[in-house]
Amino acid sequence: MGSPISKAWHADVPGYSQRRIAKSRVIVQYLLRHVSLLSLSARKRHFMQVIPNKNLKATLTNQSSSTADDSLFASADGEHTNGASADANYSSGPAILRPRYHSRWDNNLRTTLQREFSVADIAMYDDLSRDDLLSAYNTMVICRKFENECVEAYKAGDIRGFMHADQGQETVPALIADCLSPNDIKCSFYREHTHALASGVPLVDIMAELFGRTGGTCKGSGGSMHLFDKRTKFQGGWALVGEHLSYAVGMARSIRLDRQQNPAKPRNADKIVVVLLGDGASQTGRMDTALHAAAQHKLPVLFLVVDNGRAINTFTPDVAANVDVYQRGANYGIPGAKVDGQSLVDMLRAGRVVSDYVRKECAPAILQVHTYRFQGHSSADPEREPGRKQEKRWAVHQADPIKLFEEHVSKTSTEIAEADLQASKNRASELVRTAVATAKRSPAPNKCDQDSLRIYPTPVDTDYNSITPPAYAQAINTQTISAQALKEVSERISHLQLMAQESCMTISDALNLAILEEMLDNPRTTMHTEDMSLDLAYDYAYHDMRKLTRRTFGSLRAPDREDKLQDEACIIGQALGLALNGYRPIIELMHANGGIMGMAELSSMCSAHAMSGGQFQMPVSIICAGGVARFMGSAHSTPFHALVMAIPGLKILTASLPDTAYSLTKSMLRDDGPCILFVPEEQMKHTSRAVKVGKCLPLNKCRVLHTASPESVAAGRAVTVITYLHGVRTVMSVISEIQKTLNSDVDLLEMLCLKPVDIAAIRTSIQRTHKVVILDESHYSGGVGTFLSAIIAEEFLSDLDAPVKRLCMPDIPVLYTPSMGFASAVKGDQEVVKAVSELLHYTDGRYK
Repeated sequence: MGSPISKAWHADVPGYSQRRIAKSRVIVQYLLRHVSLLSLSARKRHFMQVIPNKNLKATLTNQSSSTADDSLFASADGEHTNGASADANYSSGPAILRPRYHSRWDNNLRTTLQREFSVADIAMYDDLSRDDLLSAYNTMVICRKFENECVEAYKAGDIRGFMHADQGQETVPALIADCLSPNDIKCSFYREHTHALASGVPLVDIMAELFGRTGGTCKGSGGSMHLFDKRTKFQGGWALVGEHLSYAVGMARSIRLDRQQNPAKPRNADKIVVVLLGDGASQTGRMDTALHAAAQHKLPVLFLVVDNGRAINTFTPDVAANVDVYQRGANYGIPGAKVDGQSLVDMLRAGRVVSDYVRKECAPAILQVHTYRFQGHSSADPEREPGRKQEKRWAVHQADPIKLFEEHVSKTSTEIAEADLQASKNRASELVRTAVATAKRSPAPNKCDQDSLRIYPTPVDTDYNSITPPAYAQAINTQTISAQALKEVSERISHLQLMAQESCMTISDALNLAILEEMLDNPRTTMHTEDMSLDLAYDYAYHDMRKLTRRTFGSLRAPDREDKLQDEACIIGQALGLALNGYRPIIELMHANGGIMGMAELSSMCSAHAMSGGQFQMPVSIICAGGVARFMGSAHSTPFHALVMAIPGLKILTASLPDTAYSLTKSMLRDDGPCILFVPEEQMKHTSRAVKVGKCLPLNKCRVLHTASPESVAAGRAVTVITYLHGVRTVMSVISEIQKTLNSDVDLLEMLCLKPVDIAAIRTSIQRTHKVVILDESHYSGGVGTFLSAIIAEEFLSDLDAPVKRLCMPDIPVLYTPSMGFASAVKGDQEVVKAVSELLHYTDGRYK
């Protein structure tokens, strides 16, 4: 039958006696006090989840906040209060999981800021003028009304996809509007409507973007989570949690570079970067990597942490070992502070202190804002996390920053009248109504609008030989490079150019020459690699790109080996931030597969141009030694070039010989979009034909390395062979054997550009030979050969006499032991000969 207690515990029907419910409550209270392995908040959630009896749940939930068991759920975060205003319906309710944090200027905040940020005269921040306070209040009410209207528009279907509203956190945009100048760079995450608004982006442009209209900040291409506005230096809106932290570091590095290249210090030379992030991003490894990089180079970036206690709806203290994010900077010598985000006055004071520190010291800082979010994670969020809805109701009634400021004004201010506040509300309502009406009148993008927004910032048919160095190059070089360093690098370039003419240049040498030439020609180029100041022993390491490059161009344009302490994600992310601000980063990955660490950043980099409505170019070049020929295990032998094929907006290049390595590098360093060049790691020291100095190749063409004889074509014994990287030398080594033993010949096409693919060259060859072999250095599924064979089948099926013959890697990792490595790696020379023979003997639908 079970005990009465078990019945009370498990029953789902009402009507159990109060005695049984009370008895069960005693047991719950005892367990809550003694299950020490659970956090305080998790205890309540755990037991409320396992109690199905609704009456019992209600009884336990509705106990007075003065009872002993409710005290278990009080947080020790700051000074505990159940609210500033007296609302009887909520002040007598249950204790909330996350009470308001009272920093109080005159109590401890003033002293903390003075100590942490070495403020000589903290008193200068005591007073806030009437105009400043009214301006900040005006920002808050506009943001509130704007977000309320966004929620309604989302419900009506005018806004689609994901939308993340910001009600309850209005002091954050008020701080942005108060403390930042129009020239400061702002970088935010996906809950950024109000951040853009506070940065000066017009309301109507933001609303039109949310509606997906051409009048939007990004012409409808970005939407709610990807707002960009080049005019106000609002550089995203980034949707992946924490991805933008390294971007902000790159943005701040661009400020340091600007100051170095223009020592006259023009107006607004003291600009800074503010990067906004939430609870989720603050707990990622990207946060620590960004803090390290910012501290290492003393970069002017303010990390503004919007701490609403929720990562989506997960209660942050339940999953984070340390919720005081501002303390994380201590490991890197970065000062920080925490402030009550519901107090507008304290927010403005703290914001001014911290932003002034970043501006004057040209150094990073952290400001953590303890606040509350009145809406769910997104407008479609059911908010089922235990305690979330109760917290929201409490916060709306007792922690509303707008109401709290109005109460503060009514009690303490003689300069701001109720009429002033009402006027701000009326003006905000009118502005938002106008913005909505205007946005709705803006047309939706059509096919022509989409076609005009090129996926590649630089057209694929560009002649890069016609792009000349900027006129200011020589002046900046003279100003920033010492005479001795300039002499040394010029001598090295001359030596490499001589090697190019004498046909003794390796792929490494070719890359070095192209990079040194372009860095001298354009001071906006920067170099990012690992162990820059060392001559490494790796036979594929580009030693000139390290030691000489850093010695010539300095640690800002060519960071020293401290970048070894950052992963590829941070290096690629910093390059993105630099590119947004007019620089042209070059990234050398010591090994191509290191790029796997930065796939999120690479993906965002390649979509930034189109997603911003064409506002921002993205001239980032990545060079890496790749391929699978070494059998170094899957971590170093996975075909990274195949992984990036699925990223739109990326030009993917390969070079197997020094002349193409040189000319493709020259071209991509002049391209305004992201490019990646793969070179064969096994053949970095091989030499071949002479390199034509100064020549640029197009970034959309194959190269025909060998043409089948007219006799073999006429006899139907010619075969097209398409390959790249290590496969080029493999095929070259057996052409004579194919000619002699098979009485055949081949068109050998080297895929210099995996994307965009040169369809015309492939068509021309297949229409001559009617047979094709693809020697592919990637896997059977999802590889380069899969992509090429699909194009051939779609475009030239009627031209083929036999199926496409693919020589590719099996769908297993590349293993370490050579015997297994050969089985899992790219096919060799005899497999090529066999494939050609099989195609020559293909008749009646089968191989003979």
